[in-house]
Amino acid sequence: MKKLAYNILVALLLLSVGAVANDNVFVRKIEPKTYQVNKNTLFEIIHKFGNIDIENTDDNSITIEAEIEIKNASQSKANDIFDKININSSKTGNTVKAITEFEQMKLRNIKLEINYKVKMPKYLRINLQNKYGNVFINQLANKSNIYVKYGSLSLNSLQDNSDKPLSVIELKYCDNSEIDEFNWGKLIVSYSDITINKGKAVIVLSKYSDVNVSNFSSVVAEVYGCDRK
Repeated sequence: MKKLAYNILVALLLLSVGAVANDNVFVRKIEPKTYQVNKNTLFEIIHKFGNIDIENTDDNSITIEAEIEIKNASQSKANDIFDKININSSKTGNTVKAITEFEQMKLRNIKLEINYKVKMPKYLRINLQNKYGNVFINQLANKSNIYVKYGSLSLNSLQDNSDKPLSVIELKYCDNSEIDEFNWGKLIVSYSDITINKGKAVIVLSKYSDVNVSNFSSVVAEVYGCDRK
């Protein structure tokens, strides 16, 4: 009887060890980079496999932080993946760039997430692309081009003017997106749903999406398909 109890205990311990190994989480924080900026600066960020969180600061600088998280991998495998991910940020002239680059790797049953945290003044121009992740932006007050695919967008305010080219927000396969205020711009949505609570004038190009726009002075819409498929 004691031997049976011992065997059961050993089996349970082995299962427990297996579960812990399966749930291993390895995190690498990338050293933050800070650059001085002004009202002529353009910020470009190209990313995938994670979230982008942009908050505002009153300083004339931008700070870019990144964190890589790997789950369900051994320590050696995690180190190998870390070494194949490059978080490149730089400043050339009046352009600040942050680009996530990958070398070829295998991720079978491994979960990878790379998250950015950015602090910048709202007056910066921005070109943003993100795939397979969510984007949160507090406030923008200049020309903006935002592209999100397979994620969602949450934006508190985009305060642009009517000067061309207009700011453009494009969403593809994005659910539960919301913009509180969008003044003067163009919205392109495909197989997505989004709510915009208020603004001045917006051009909407919608394909098989749910778009809820309210409290606007002017809305010009071109719609294909009433429901998302």
